[in-house]
This record gives sequence, C-alpha cells and structure tokens, in this order.
Amino acid sequence: MEDPRLIKAKARIEAARTAIADVFKEILDGAEGNGCQPELLKYIGTLYGIVHQTATAYSQLWDAAAQANLMYCACNTRNLLELGIWSEYCSIAQENALRFADDAIRDYAGILGAISGLASAWDDQRSLDDVSELLKWHAARSPSHGIAADDRKYLRVSDAARELGPAVEESFKAINTVVSKLVHPTAFVVNNAAYPAWKQTFVDETVKQLFSIGVSIADAIFNRLLGKATAMRSLVVNQAPL
Repeated sequence: MEDPRLIKAKARIEAARTAIADVFKEILDGAEGNGCQPELLKYIGTLYGIVHQTATAYSQLWDAAAQANLMYCACNTRNLLELGIWSEYCSIAQENALRFADDAIRDYAGILGAISGLASAWDDQRSLDDVSELLKWHAARSPSHGIAADDRKYLRVSDAARELGPAVEESFKAINTVVSKLVHPTAFVVNNAAYPAWKQTFVDETVKQLFSIGVSIADAIFNRLLGKATAMRSLVVNQAPL
C-alpha cells in the first residue's frame, strides 16, 4: 500500500499545478479574446510547459525518495535544478522565453543530425533516407521561425544561469556537479555502490539531502510562476481589445 505521506504529497503537487493551470487558462482565454499577438501566446505556453515539467519531476522525486533510489532521486533533482533556472530566466522577459522556445526547433534538428550520424555509422540506408526527408522538412520550415536550418546554437542552461548572476551561476554549478556524479554510473558510483556502508549511510543521507533541495526548488518554481501568471492575468484579462 502506498505511503499516506506520499499520497498527500502528490495531492499537494497536483493542487499547485491545477491552481497555476487555472490562472494560465484565464490568461489564454483573455489573450485570445483580446486578439493578443502570437508571441504572447507562445510566451504563456512556454511558462506553462515549465509548470507541467516541474510537476512531473516533483512527483517522480517523491517516488524516488520513497524507494531510496539514489540515481533516480539525483536525476529528478537535476531536472528540477534546470527547470528552476529556466523558470527564472523566462520570467524575466518575454524575449528570454521566446529564445528558449525557439531552441525546441534547434533541439529537433540536433536530434535528427545525431540519428543521421548513427544511421550512417551503422550503414542503415533506410533510416538515412527517412531522416533525410525529415531534415528537408525542417529546412523548409525553420526560416518561418526566424531560424536558419543549420542553426544549432541553442542556449545552454549553464549560460542562462550565468546571465542570472554570479550567485545563481555558482549555486547551479555546485548542485549540478554533485547530482551529475550520482545520475550516471560514474567511477564514484561504480566503485562504491557494492559496499554495505554505501546503502546504510551514504544513500539514505544523500537521498534526504537531494530530496530537500529538489522540494525547495520545485516550491520556488511554483511560487515564481504563480506570481508571474497572476500578474499577467491582471494585465491581459482586464485590458481593452487590441
């Protein structure tokens, strides 16, 4: 039977996500009704995408902590860490959020390029042909977004953290270094995980610390974006038609 505390925690997560979703819905209804520009709708969509992914990572963090799964806990803490950077970066200005949103197009091209390279290495002509068609489709449409077909210069989360200031950058680097050593089968993990002391002491304490960090970041994201959404609602919903 699932831990009652976990059930309550998940309910809290869903309540927070639903509260923010309701505000975003009001904004979207008002924006569409007032004929707002597509850029504003894209901005709103990007912010809500961060909310959705935060709720997902937050829920998975609780599951990982309940199972004392160190690598899974570290993975979701890292995801929340990155979402925390993007939530702050995108909340500062619409231009920032649109820059981040445009990187979805660059990411897609990067994925196709990687698959093409893999298919070439494996001499998989069928996959090469399929990817070639998708790359042509991408090349034909990316200019409509103001992005060159060969543009792969996406904004790294570490660069976004740097733009937010020295304190944010240093905090991001420190936490990211720790969780990255635990997410992957690094030398540290491989050479320690088999020892009883790893399970008895290190795992339990580290899971507790990662969980605390992840929950703090998730709460900050929810509060930041709820505040941003509430402010946007008063501006968008109450304005005269454009």
